[in-house]
Amino acid sequence: MNQSKTPHSTYDGNVTWKPPYPNPGIFAPLPSWFHWPPADTLAVTPRYKPIYTTDELVDFIVDIPHHSSETVITLDFDDDSEPFKTSVHPGTNIVSVPKGNIAVTSTAVTAALGSVKARATFGVYQEPTPGMSHTVRVDYLHGSLVPQQAGAGLISEPPVFPFGMYAGFSSFGEPDPVGAIKELKAMGINHVNFVPPYGNGTQIKALLKAAQEIGGVSIQYDMRHTYIHTANVTAEVNDVKAYNSLATWYTADEPDGQRTAIEPAASTKAYRTIQSIDPHRPVMLVLNLIRNSAKLFAQAADVLMTDVYPIGLNPRRCNYGPEGNCCGCSGCFGDIGTDMRRRMQSYRSQLADIGKPRMPIWMVLQAFSDPKTCWSRDPTPKEYRLMAYVSLIHGAKGLMSWIYPHGFTDELKKSLPGLSRQLVPLASTFILGGEQILEYTDAPRQITAGAWRRTEGGDRLYVVANTGDKALTLTNVDVATIFGQDAALLEGRRKLESLEVLTLTNTK
Repeated sequence: MNQSKTPHSTYDGNVTWKPPYPNPGIFAPLPSWFHWPPADTLAVTPRYKPIYTTDELVDFIVDIPHHSSETVITLDFDDDSEPFKTSVHPGTNIVSVPKGNIAVTSTAVTAALGSVKARATFGVYQEPTPGMSHTVRVDYLHGSLVPQQAGAGLISEPPVFPFGMYAGFSSFGEPDPVGAIKELKAMGINHVNFVPPYGNGTQIKALLKAAQEIGGVSIQYDMRHTYIHTANVTAEVNDVKAYNSLATWYTADEPDGQRTAIEPAASTKAYRTIQSIDPHRPVMLVLNLIRNSAKLFAQAADVLMTDVYPIGLNPRRCNYGPEGNCCGCSGCFGDIGTDMRRRMQSYRSQLADIGKPRMPIWMVLQAFSDPKTCWSRDPTPKEYRLMAYVSLIHGAKGLMSWIYPHGFTDELKKSLPGLSRQLVPLASTFILGGEQILEYTDAPRQITAGAWRRTEGGDRLYVVANTGDKALTLTNVDVATIFGQDAALLEGRRKLESLEVLTLTNTK
């Protein structure tokens, strides 16, 4: 985000990389504190947030260790609710509990598998009054946001993969709200965070109104400058919560890189304040550092975001310790595949360690240059596309980018509609409507790949990205080795030209 305001990238104890900063490719070392894959432990997660009093069944995701021999799980709710027992299997289980088993005042569930226990908190709420708020549920099974129409029995709309943007408010959104929404929509953008300050609030409400009338673009309301003041948060939430175009709240911007003693307590307090007024929409924040950040701030958001900016990066300036010039790209080498893989895997590992393996993570992509600080050049459209696909391969459930229009080249802007038309339907169908079942990294060849399986039908989608700087060739033998004999190439080319993506699918 605004790197000039966050100059210290190694406050979290990251390794300080020493010259000459070689491009390590996929061979980048992992720090001693880094654990991957995540621990295979028992975890329980309410599938949807929020839970409503009108829900007839409440689904819980119960992740069972693959080595477990136990076959019965007990869900025990507080406030004298009825315990619920059911048979389970190793891996992911969806346990549907009748609403009558859960007291309205319940706020936590404990899952017991033999002598092993896991715990999760939740809230049960009344549906919002039409015109007073809008419901956007988080589906923690797929990591998606599910808009719902309040007052109509909570009719769910299809989840939409966030292909989003940070945009300058004063220079872009404020002068022409309707024109700004139409321009973003024409670029394929479906979710936007207008960067404050918002002045007296008149123009940001004009943007919310324009997005509501035009449709197809939702708004993330940004409180980065005001979230530490409870009175301001309360006033802002009450002022705009009735707009249906408002999808997400945004509190802190890189609070882990600010070197301030108030964090993470301030972010957590802001989260609780927002939830007390509007529990019907998720709260987001963005993190920049790699070590411990996800673990420390997981209580301050429903969905975490992180920004990785590897293009044209000078690691000496952004990873040089407390005396460094910018927050930059924590623990980065300036290599797309390495930097994005390490950040995503680190956060997923941290969340699993604290019993939150299902918490979604969105990636913020680089769409700017800043030679005065850390970044010598802008990303090309191919590099932007690669960053997007590598993020998805490693588990991102949404994409944003920093920042429009200031950082966008004409070339990159022209490429976005095509990427959106390709990526949003693909991600909406497989990533937000299925389960990621495979991660694969072929170190010598610098190929990274992921696979997703749709819940219904079992169809598989394979995505492969060449993160190296040389063209590669995949033979039939390579395809069979990586994906099995039932894989077939959808795209006609066999050569993976530098920074290109291939899509493969199961033929069964």
